[in-house]
Amino acid sequence: MRLNGWVIVALLTGVGLVCGCQGFRWDWWRKPEPAPVSVGEDFEEEYEEDLPDDAASRPTTSTQPSSGPTDRAAWTRPRAPATSGPVRRRGKGPKSIQTPILLVNDEVLSVAEVLEPLWGNLEQATKEMTLPEYRKRFLPQTLTRRVALLVDELLAYGEAKKEITDEMEPAITKAVDETEQRRINAEFGGRFSRYEAYLESHGQKRSEVRRRIRRRLVVERYLRDRFLPLIRPPTRRDLFKYYRKHPEEFTEQERVEMFLIDVPYWRFLKGTSAKDGKAAWSKIRGPRRLEARRATARHVEQARQELASGIPFEAVARSYSFGPNASKGGAWGVVSRGGLTGRWAAAGEVLFDLKASQVSDVIRTDEGLLLVKAGQRFEQRVIPFLEAQPAIEQKLVKQSERRLENELLAKLRNKATISDIPAFFNALIAAAPKHPRDRQDYKFVPDVR
Repeated sequence: MRLNGWVIVALLTGVGLVCGCQGFRWDWWRKPEPAPVSVGEDFEEEYEEDLPDDAASRPTTSTQPSSGPTDRAAWTRPRAPATSGPVRRRGKGPKSIQTPILLVNDEVLSVAEVLEPLWGNLEQATKEMTLPEYRKRFLPQTLTRRVALLVDELLAYGEAKKEITDEMEPAITKAVDETEQRRINAEFGGRFSRYEAYLESHGQKRSEVRRRIRRRLVVERYLRDRFLPLIRPPTRRDLFKYYRKHPEEFTEQERVEMFLIDVPYWRFLKGTSAKDGKAAWSKIRGPRRLEARRATARHVEQARQELASGIPFEAVARSYSFGPNASKGGAWGVVSRGGLTGRWAAAGEVLFDLKASQVSDVIRTDEGLLLVKAGQRFEQRVIPFLEAQPAIEQKLVKQSERRLENELLAKLRNKATISDIPAFFNALIAAAPKHPRDRQDYKFVPDVR
């Protein structure tokens, strides 16, 4: 069955742009505007959700325009809401990612642009998820959210670029330079050669990446400078109403600073690398498995002896731990009860039974051995209203900003011309990291029930 164009496009709408980038400010936005928007009237209903509904309008595809239902739930039902995921990971990426492209009015969205920032997390998901979880849920949802964000960005950029003058270019270029350098420092240890190699492995050109950074910065500043002057600051009464209505946001749960020595069994699995050992551990049986467990126990016992001799926990962790924070002395920072998952969940349960500076006995899990130390403890408390006021004001202003942005984006989508989205999504699926058990071609078919 051939799907109407608006049905496919509808899956991509409803994701607003979050502004607030620092770097340069334009003072050119001086056009007459409607009366300022107040965040104080009926804000309980107005700001029930972070992203207000904006489904009253629909973009038109270049192939088959059509009218359709305006109920947002009707076309977002198959798509789970975005959740906070793991820290972005960088992967090797494909050597090159080819067409097709997605045309949004006269702006171009490429497969590479969609996949490049997602690649590391997608690769990790192929290793941690089952084939159905990855292929039918995680991959389509991740791509849908990413494309929706970029489509909105392209639509807003079509408006923002009309206002750019030659006098603004030096400030924009400086902001692009700073943004690019922050990424190089954060992800590549400040080494430009690593950054270039990474882009090459993803089939990316630095000029194209800088162009996309420029577009994003222009859009963020355009929307902020357009709408922020229209928003009246919330009154103290507004702030207090929000504070009373959302007590869960202002209750800090019990927290404990955690230090961990993490020794997984697969690190002592002979004949395999650490990476291969982790993947193979669940299948290893017999003498190899037993020997790895014994070697792990000996390693942890040596760590315990050093702790007993008075060597600081952090120093022992640097020498004996194989966990993600070993180089930091096993410091995980402050964690909440139930905040740890996976093979570290057992350490989290023991942590909250320890006194400050106390070290646990050996914690045995199916995947390894752990030693945990409790640092500073923070008891549960309710944040006073005076302390909470700045955060509440910032949130209400941000929600007003998003509402105005979504109203603009809804109008732009209603006038937009977008090319063949099904073909573009199938290209994304084909170019995305494959699950190791995926032995057949898979095409993205939206559920439009």
